Amino acid sequence: MIHTNRILPYISTGILFTLLYIFGKFALESPLLCGIGFIGVISTTIVCVLNLTNHKTATHIFLVGLFFFIIIGLGMHLGGLNPIQNPDKDWLLYHNSGLEIYKHISEGPFFLAISDSFFHYRFFSLLIGLLYTITLPTPIMTLLLNAILSALTIVFLYALSRSVGVTRQSAIVIGAIGSLYPSFLIFANIPLKEALVLSLAFGALLCLIQTTKIQYSKWLLLIPFIISIPLYTLREPFWYALMGAVTVTILFWWTNTNKIKRLGITLLFLTTASFSPILFGDGYAGINKLSFFATKERISYYREVVFTKEHGTESSGSTLIFKTELDKPVSFIKNYISSYGMVLLGPLPHQVHGKQKFILIETILLYLIIIGVILGTVKAIKKRSPVLILTLFSISILSVLALYIPNIGIIVRLRIVSILLLLPTLGLFFDNTPWIKKIINKIPA
Repeated sequence: MIHTNRILPYISTGILFTLLYIFGKFALESPLLCGIGFIGVISTTIVCVLNLTNHKTATHIFLVGLFFFIIIGLGMHLGGLNPIQNPDKDWLLYHNSGLEIYKHISEGPFFLAISDSFFHYRFFSLLIGLLYTITLPTPIMTLLLNAILSALTIVFLYALSRSVGVTRQSAIVIGAIGSLYPSFLIFANIPLKEALVLSLAFGALLCLIQTTKIQYSKWLLLIPFIISIPLYTLREPFWYALMGAVTVTILFWWTNTNKIKRLGITLLFLTTASFSPILFGDGYAGINKLSFFATKERISYYREVVFTKEHGTESSGSTLIFKTELDKPVSFIKNYISSYGMVLLGPLPHQVHGKQKFILIETILLYLIIIGVILGTVKAIKKRSPVLILTLFSISILSVLALYIPNIGIIVRLRIVSILLLLPTLGLFFDNTPWIKKIINKIPA
């Protein structure tokens, strides 16, 4: 039973933020006051849950991360570095769709409007429409929501690290590295869907890995199942990667369950989860979309036309041209390996020009991370650590990027989840390297 003295401060704080939200939305129509009240209510709820479940370190990480990401997001916006100031960006599509849904909800019965919007818009646009309805129709609200989701992502990253055996101090360092990873810092704190995708994927993977432990119920598998529905409409390759992660986890890490039962649960999960793409018109298990994109012509079209400015074999701006040549297996494998190397290690110094050179900071950090991850993976394989589930998910996403996308800017944005999921393996490397562990152990746990 929860003691009244423990929960009373959160109730009081929540009431204060609720009053601020009501005053900001209905009395002054102030985005700042309404936004502060809105994120205050959500944040208070999250902190309450974390504290009442005795996750004090996670609470501190969430609060520090939330404050940090709000400062970064609003700082970029007010400083003119945010795509809000540039009308030629993806955020405008989401914003306009969100406004349409907001107007649709305002004009019609709420639940009818929501159900109608669900089948006509993608999930992130629907979420923005709901956000605008609850708060005020301005992109700053999306920034504030993304700050919460980014902070949650870092909490999940910390929890993932702990769940695969990383010590508390090293997990804190991993969370700090993740929060400072340049692409995450930028793309997760502007009005795009990155923060939502990351928080959902990390939450699903955390629950999945927890099912490998005796003290947790296998019913936790229901959470990845539920998350898989919005995850599909947000980013389809992540859905397939999650299906693969679930399959591998049940078959190879549920060691306390007999093989027949493992196989049965795997088939049950996959067959039922595969119905969700039907909701979005993509057929069972997304077969309609797969049959459209997984063809020789489409792969060549995306690699050589869609994301390029001109044909050829040389770099074009932020795009590197890799011929597909599916009809020549040796050439295709060679080109695919080169493309995969660029996805994982790029951009190289000679591939960036002008303002793009700041990306080299990320590249240098990435090389250091990969060195540690390789050494940590060796330890993980020997111990059969569940961190390998995260590695397989990461590799799956990178493989798809290498097949379809040659554009450096898009790759840097879409590989964020893959890089962050490699960080728990880096944590294992820290714990198994005496001189690094000695330094990290000085951090208060």
